[in-house]
Amino acid sequence: QYRSGHLSEWITDLGCRDAVTNILRGCNSELADRIEEECNKKSWEGIITRLWPKVKFIQSIVTGQNSQCIPMLEFYSNKVPLISTVYGSSETIFGINMNPFCKPQDISYTCIPTISYFEFILADEGNKGEIVDLVNVKIGSYYEPVITNYYGLHRYRMGDILQVSGFYNSAPQFRCHLASPSQYKTPICINSSEALAVLESNVLACFFSDKSPTNL
Repeated sequence: QYRSGHLSEWITDLGCRDAVTNILRGCNSELADRIEEECNKKSWEGIITRLWPKVKFIQSIVTGQNSQCIPMLEFYSNKVPLISTVYGSSETIFGINMNPFCKPQDISYTCIPTISYFEFILADEGNKGEIVDLVNVKIGSYYEPVITNYYGLHRYRMGDILQVSGFYNSAPQFRCHLASPSQYKTPICINSSEALAVLESNVLACFFSDKSPTNL
């Protein structure tokens, strides 16, 4: 809301209002005009570099299932470098990308053995597979990580599938192959008409297109 200098009244969360108000610090009609001009253009190709001309890179998750977003990010950013620095979850941090400016398809994460205790099960053996220690994984093989952390998880199966791509000193490096179909990644179907009515009553707008960004 650079044009008016304050947030719309429909934003009622006080914490959100206070945080954004501190950034706005009054109206800026010139900036609002520039943003509106860019957003009204027929194509949004490269819009990120026009709205943020000093942008150096985009930090994002572009491995595994998220690799499908790479063409879209490259389209909007004029192929600004895509950086994926860390592979982690709410349970633990698995590893870091030792070569952050590599191409998205070449990303490997080096395991950090001091954050959690890592074990692995061969992906094609499922529940019958033998648990393998960190130092005994084999290059090219696919594994499901099993973690024991400082917060009470003991031999917790993550569900992700990782491929061993190499070693950095003695620490194995992994590529993300598949992510676990957890509640955070899998849509949940709601059949209750009452629940749907409550959810839809708070929807301000809905936008959807099945087209590729290059065809918009």
